[in-house]
Amino acid sequence: MAIKNVVASAILALGIWPAMFALSANLDSRHQDFDEKIVKGLDAMRSESNITTRYTMANDLAAGVISLRRVDLDELSCSTVNRLVSEFEAQPSVIKAYIAMMLGEVGGRARAALPALRDALEEQRTRNVPDEFGRYPQVEFVTSYVAAITSIEEDSSAKTCK
Repeated sequence: MAIKNVVASAILALGIWPAMFALSANLDSRHQDFDEKIVKGLDAMRSESNITTRYTMANDLAAGVISLRRVDLDELSCSTVNRLVSEFEAQPSVIKAYIAMMLGEVGGRARAALPALRDALEEQRTRNVPDEFGRYPQVEFVTSYVAAITSIEEDSSAKTCK
């Protein structure tokens, strides 16, 4: 998927291999409790008050989800997919970018996220106020939203979660 190329480029550029590798081990494909691990990761992230720590947690969780096999992604429950959609809608832009990556990996089952992804993309394109870290529109946010939208729209065979 296109999103994996975007993430791989970001990982190389940001030098976050150690974090990705650590979470990939936690979401090892030999275990079938991915739903629980993803939801626990989202819960922990939501309960964290420090935005920098939440940013790191979102990065690690996204790396773990991206490392899953297609068959494991297809077996995620609609409850987990819907939780990703609701977290995307509720989080600040610095966190949304990572949740968008996860939604893009889920693909067509995350069609419910398309309106929120499009709104976030438009907000980034017209943003004239800084984000939570004092930065203005970020190319990586726009790139992650576009990649997620593309992956979801191109996955026409997937059954949409409601």
